[in-house]
Amino acid sequence: MNIDDFILTVSISVAIGLLCGFFLRDIARFVFHLYTLYVRKPKYFQRVVFDDLEALPQDSTDKQN
Repeated sequence: MNIDDFILTVSISVAIGLLCGFFLRDIARFVFHLYTLYVRKPKYFQRVVFDDLEALPQDSTDKQN
């Protein structure tokens, strides 16, 4: 390996390192967003669909009158 190959290798490594470092915050935020969306389900704030409640059978005590 001569000096030209070494300089080429260092240049490519530095360029990739700068690109990864520059976008590291955005990449980390995106990965955390995917983790929150697909892996960790929220314990609270679950969506309630009221159409499902209308499909439930009515209570028999309402029909007494």
